[in-house]
Amino acid sequence: MNRPNQGATSETFHINCVTDYSELKSIINSFERTGNLWNNIDSWLKEYTGIDRIFFKFIKHFDNYHVYKREKHIASILNRFSWFPTLLYNYDKKKLLIYKYCGIPLTKNNCPKDVIEQINKILNDLDSVNIQHNDIKNGELLVDKNGKIYLCDFGWGSINKQLDCGIGIWGHNKPKPCGQLSDKNVIKRLGIDKYI
Repeated sequence: MNRPNQGATSETFHINCVTDYSELKSIINSFERTGNLWNNIDSWLKEYTGIDRIFFKFIKHFDNYHVYKREKHIASILNRFSWFPTLLYNYDKKKLLIYKYCGIPLTKNNCPKDVIEQINKILNDLDSVNIQHNDIKNGELLVDKNGKIYLCDFGWGSINKQLDCGIGIWGHNKPKPCGQLSDKNVIKRLGIDKYI
């Protein structure tokens, strides 16, 4: 088990379901004293016995900007795409999202030969549903052991270039408070074109 990874908005854990299952309960209990959350996840995991590894994301910061609600809503749209880490479970009370584990951050050392084609496909799919990520950094492009690229972490995503995503949360006609990164130039901006 890898824990924790402190990001700008969240605390994350990678869980190996088979080997770390016993440790999962202590992690959950540290966030939920009553054990109700553990009971929910315990029964949920029994339905997903085929999943070897999962990714826990507790949204911790930027509560006033509705990062959790935004990411959950956008995930419900993007779950149809194979490059999106499938959202398996959410628990609103604790702002917890559980995704299928998809890999490690993309680097020059693990970059597949068709990385540019895969990223362009992701960007085209995002355009097809009018979603913008707005914050693609090195850690948000993942690669699995088969060379498949995934894009994660849509907490600052927008729909139709609106951070309120049309669901009445913070962000209508407002800019992203910590600066916006363009999706379109991500390959050049992150130097991915020099990886191959």
